[in-house]
Amino acid sequence: MAQPYPSLHRGNTSSTIIAAIVGGVLLVTLLHYLTSANLLPYHAVYRNLYYLPITVAAVRFGIRGGLLTSAVCILLYLPHAVGMGEMLPGGMFENLIELPLFVFVAVVVGVLADRERKQREQLRRMDRLAAVGQLAAGIAHEVRNPLAVVRATAQLLATHLRERQDLHRYATVLTDESDRIERLVGGLLEYAKPRQPVFESLALADILTTAVQSVEAYALEQQVIVQIEPASAGTLFGDAQKIQQLLLNLLLNAIQASSSGGRVWLKSSREEGHIMLRVIDEGRGMEPEELERACDPFFTTRTDGTGLGLAMVAAIIAEHVGKLQIASTRGHGTTITVMFPERPITSRRG
Repeated sequence: MAQPYPSLHRGNTSSTIIAAIVGGVLLVTLLHYLTSANLLPYHAVYRNLYYLPITVAAVRFGIRGGLLTSAVCILLYLPHAVGMGEMLPGGMFENLIELPLFVFVAVVVGVLADRERKQREQLRRMDRLAAVGQLAAGIAHEVRNPLAVVRATAQLLATHLRERQDLHRYATVLTDESDRIERLVGGLLEYAKPRQPVFESLALADILTTAVQSVEAYALEQQVIVQIEPASAGTLFGDAQKIQQLLLNLLLNAIQASSSGGRVWLKSSREEGHIMLRVIDEGRGMEPEELERACDPFFTTRTDGTGLGLAMVAAIIAEHVGKLQIASTRGHGTTITVMFPERPITSRRG
């Protein structure tokens, strides 16, 4: 029964840990203030006990939790240290010098905890996406054959029903929808079982120009202007077909996110040993929740979307040992940056 309510369980656990941290800090502080000033060794032990709640807070809540707890410990301990003055072991100066160590421990443990938590989440996400991809591939294989029969039947009906405009229109809709499902099935198979990339030296200017030309008609229909800025020279080492697919997906997403009269830019540059490609739009942007799931397969905010575009983009980038960055704010557009290594590097899938 506990499984359907994981968020409630996590909330209870967090509340318990917070209560333990607060209780630990208050207990150590009370021990300081209630213990006789003459029992100096006890105060040295109590001071070191502050590290326990600081460490627990940093491990459980990251660097922010550690810093907050260390700040509270310093504020509570400081009056005691100043009040006892030179009576403290090592003198007041030595005890005050140790206070920055509270912050240092909080930062180090918090950074390590945040990094380890992020790595765990990435591993869970990769396992989840791999399982989804395998399931989708299996379903796609089973759907393809009956879909071909449905499409062929719809085409045959459309041919024989030209005289009946209403029935001909229905048959045409059936054919078009079958084609859309076929594209989705093809995308599923490509995502789940992509072909091995064929790497070669590509002229960057030609790649960008071809990508923009591929979406010109669609952009014109949507009344969106697509610009290359600047028309870059240089070369990119990669798979021509996959790079074109990557740029096509990014440009189509940017156009679809833009309103009539909007602009989309495709920019390139060379920075610190990387070829940088940026697709920038002035569209609606994404909420933080949408941004977090942007590359998840089947996640889409469009009613006619498949949710595979950015997932395939991320897969292609991984094959080229590149990096993907997405910056987006609701109402202020989106900037997607793709970083490819300037020199050839063995593919991660190779």
